[in-house]
Amino acid sequence: MTKPTIPARTTAPGPTAPVGDLSPRAEIRVLLIGNVDRPEMAWAIASANRGPAAAISECNEAADADGRLASVCWHHADDFRAAIELIDAGAPIPEVAVFVQPYPGCFAQRDIEDFRRRYPLVRLACLSGSWCEGESRSGRLLNGVLRVLWHQWALQHDRQLAALADSPPGPWALPPTATPDEHLLARAARPQRCVSGAVGIASIEQARACIAAQATESLSRTASTVSAVSAVSSVLRWIAADSPPAPAQQACRMLHEACAARGATGVFLRAEFARAADSQTSDQDGKESSFDRPAKSPCPLRAVVAEVASLDGRARSLVAHLASSVAPAPLALLASFPRIDQAAAAVAVGASAVLAKPCDLDDLFAWIERAG
Repeated sequence: MTKPTIPARTTAPGPTAPVGDLSPRAEIRVLLIGNVDRPEMAWAIASANRGPAAAISECNEAADADGRLASVCWHHADDFRAAIELIDAGAPIPEVAVFVQPYPGCFAQRDIEDFRRRYPLVRLACLSGSWCEGESRSGRLLNGVLRVLWHQWALQHDRQLAALADSPPGPWALPPTATPDEHLLARAARPQRCVSGAVGIASIEQARACIAAQATESLSRTASTVSAVSAVSSVLRWIAADSPPAPAQQACRMLHEACAARGATGVFLRAEFARAADSQTSDQDGKESSFDRPAKSPCPLRAVVAEVASLDGRARSLVAHLASSVAPAPLALLASFPRIDQAAAAVAVGASAVLAKPCDLDDLFAWIERAG
């Protein structure tokens, strides 16, 4: 993946506004600090300029529903010292500084404290790569910064920047001493946008288990493993159901309840197979077999959300099958610890978004709102 182009306005900036000026239609200045060459960092940063990451998310304009945020002006410094020199040379002091951290240890806590002493009103965030996902369990997190993982950036950066001009302000506008609990309380205090329509809820793992069971049954009647699996895949159907699909019942039920809380209608989609006996019966009766019907709901699906444990090759084939089955509704995947190569491969076969489990519901419904 090539080095991303850091988004920047082509027009000359106007007079420098004082730090903290977040009046309606204020320009937000963002300074990226650090190495942006890692593939996942390039993917995340490009989302701000509708680059490669635009395939994952169309949430790339930092503006709220009322259009109160006019523009975002981006700058980049290779490291901490270069950022200090850039500002000392006359560059406008940013509203937000983002420390780009592909690996743990790219920045020391003293760097954060030094930057804070120099520019006390600048909000600080940390864009973390895949190698930083275990920091909260086995490492030491940077204090005084809002941490955003690379796969969260496409769905969060625009919303957080737009919320700087809101009242009440978003998490990026909280004091640097705010604790994680206070960040959660601030988010809970903000009004939640509701969405309408039907949202499909599926499980790639349930389809995988269904294929494994059917392949075992087919192998008892044929000696060819390839032909058996091929025959199984050719009759896979996604059927609207009343109950959450196993083995991800708890996760799917949670998504169903979240849809209801946000005003949408959750529709469970279960993977099933059309059996020869059912097909013969339906042909004789002149009726369509229930297994041959595509996924249906009382109204067209606005979007589909599918959980997946691992985005390996078999899962990607099922993702492709589901995406084609529910088209034109976009498909979002909830994956465990997604990696950039897996996310890119999933997008290549038809997924519109890849989010991580545990899922941030604000991110999910922001995607559903815009995807619909």
